[in-house]
Amino acid sequence: MTKYQQIELAIKDAVSAARVLIPIDTGNLRYNSFKIEPLGNMRWKVFIDDKVAPYAPYVNESWISLKWNGKQNPNEGFWKKVFEFIANQISSATNGQIKWS
Repeated sequence: MTKYQQIELAIKDAVSAARVLIPIDTGNLRYNSFKIEPLGNMRWKVFIDDKVAPYAPYVNESWISLKWNGKQNPNEGFWKKVFEFIANQISSATNGQIKWS
């Protein structure tokens, strides 16, 4: 297995495992919008496709609408947890370091 294949497999495995950390209502955010895109030069983009789930920021951020009567969003900050999990999984699987950009 090449280094590229090793890293790609580690990313796919980490993203698959991280799906359980993504809030679920209909499953669209967790299963349809969470994607991996190869960028070349040993780089990949892991992201939520806002065309598939344009509401994703509202799931991740603080609730400010009066509708919520000052309640805290139980999913607030989930995206950071997902990426930290993915970074740790990939780093562990490849004995490497993660560079954030």
